[in-house]
Amino acid sequence: MVSIATGPFEDRSHVWRRVMFIFKNFDPVHGSIRDSPGPGRAISGSLPIISEAVVLDNIEIMIKLPPTFKTRLNKRFHTVEPGDIVYRPQLPALSIFADYFDVYEPVERIGTIMREDRDKINEIVKNATGLLFVKIIKAGREESTSETKEKA
Repeated sequence: MVSIATGPFEDRSHVWRRVMFIFKNFDPVHGSIRDSPGPGRAISGSLPIISEAVVLDNIEIMIKLPPTFKTRLNKRFHTVEPGDIVYRPQLPALSIFADYFDVYEPVERIGTIMREDRDKINEIVKNATGLLFVKIIKAGREESTSETKEKA
């Protein structure tokens, strides 16, 4: 069973962990990462993560991960949709996509950005210049938007 909005049924059968991406000088972005064996669990279990990011092709925000996050893919995808959070094992890195895109190397879809925050991804993709600093934390921590921006 496949749904355009959520993907294969297996993708929906795991626990999802809510996360927040805090990009310096931008509003925080909320998403969910699938807590299943492999990259999703490795990332959600290692939060908070502080790293650098860069915008590629005015479509993708690529977030560098430490080399210790290099792991095998469980499911390979070559097409992504707006709001997808994918794991790139070759680098390793996370990517958040603002639009539909065909990815040449295999990636794994491990999460999604909340529908109401997808405009924030578009804003970052259009307005970011140079290197971005990002902090990925577990969502649910009581932090105001101004505190979040200051800490990034």
